[in-house]
Amino acid sequence: MKEHFINLDKENIEFAEITEEINNLAEEYINEKVVGETSIDDCRHIACATINKVERYYRK
Repeated sequence: MKEHFINLDKENIEFAEITEEINNLAEEYINEKVVGETSIDDCRHIACATINKVERYYRK
């Protein structure tokens, strides 16, 4: 995975803030059991990618 980041073109990298909307969606995923046993961090990861319509998402 590390090699993948090293080889990315810098102009193709965007960073996303964790917003209230993302936190709320992550909580909904947990409350509605949209995902199996998981952590809130995993749900934030999914919510961030969903809200930002990300094709590929990597955590730093």
